[in-house]
Amino acid sequence: MPEIPSDQEARERFTRSWDTNLAVVANAGSGKTTAISSRLAAIALSADGADSLEHTAVVTYTNKAAAQIRQKARSVLISEIESRGGAGIDALARMDRVFFGTIHSFCLQLARRHGSTLGIHLNPTLLDEDDVHWEEFLEQDPMAFSWLEEAQTKAFLRHAQLDDIFPLAKKLDRRTETLLRARRPRGLPPPPPADVLEEIRSAKPLKKGSGVAPLLRNKETAERWAEAFSRGGGKLPIPTPEGEAAGIKDLYRRLFAPLKEWLALAGGTLAGELSMRYRQWREERGLQTFFDQIESALAVLENRTLLESIRAEGWRVILDEAQDTDPKQFAVLVEITRPVGAEPGTWPHKAGKAPIPGHFCMVGDAQQGIYSERADIENFKRHVDAFSRGRGGE
Repeated sequence: MPEIPSDQEARERFTRSWDTNLAVVANAGSGKTTAISSRLAAIALSADGADSLEHTAVVTYTNKAAAQIRQKARSVLISEIESRGGAGIDALARMDRVFFGTIHSFCLQLARRHGSTLGIHLNPTLLDEDDVHWEEFLEQDPMAFSWLEEAQTKAFLRHAQLDDIFPLAKKLDRRTETLLRARRPRGLPPPPPADVLEEIRSAKPLKKGSGVAPLLRNKETAERWAEAFSRGGGKLPIPTPEGEAAGIKDLYRRLFAPLKEWLALAGGTLAGELSMRYRQWREERGLQTFFDQIESALAVLENRTLLESIRAEGWRVILDEAQDTDPKQFAVLVEITRPVGAEPGTWPHKAGKAPIPGHFCMVGDAQQGIYSERADIENFKRHVDAFSRGRGGE
């Protein structure tokens, strides 16, 4: 006889408790796919839950994983029907109504169903790898900027290269573009602090005869750089100190900190403007990245009328591999399962209404992640914590 798992009661609760939101933390190989499949099969066979399958989404990280869950769910359902002597065969047709797929394909579905009034491209070409299109865009773009004053742009290019902003511009979203524009710097870059420059002039090595030559060169470099800055004109990259004598690394850091802060704000503004143009370039050609699909869904949900219409459909979400879901993706899935009238963006981080009981479940392994960095893992743990505090289920 097979050994009964020690957590069998919890597994049964996940399968049968359809009126509770659940967050399941389980390691690989512990039967997560079977648990999800059993929950779906039980709903499909129930008199009161079957109709909800038309607006049920099983969202996972890859198409392969989604296909595996779909196949497993059908297998579990067929076995259950056979055990009942064939009763409930119509449940198979109900199971076919369930959405199985990735978060990106689900977001594309939301955009296609509801985004026509917002001007969202309904049949975009997906860019699996957009390096070629990015290079094509860069070749066509005039590289003229208006979010910064002309003198500010020239000042940025004096100390940095335009190529420095390309990696950032390529991956920004619409909201971040807006934030970066709002944070653009005021005026021109500040000069190096006179007091720190004086510290460098008077710096001495801690040990006699140790690092004297490099320290002298560092002093000369800082002096020449400050003079060149005050004169204006010409390229003037930020120098790197040589050696460590007299705490020169910290002195250089303090000397150039105000300028680096200004460059960060200016570079972010330029990146935001370039990102906006790249997004518009893609939209004109009907091209979308995976990030664009998330953005399209968010654009739909930002329209309050459309959001409430989607919520009224009664969506239920089962999120697999939740540790690989970033905050924006999580927001899409959470918002559509919250009650009509719930203020967007107020859960789980604020005292807003949680998803409707039984409408949001997630399963994940906090010990692993495919593209999740540590911040994403911590995000997953925070979501689990929100459930454990009774703000959305168990």
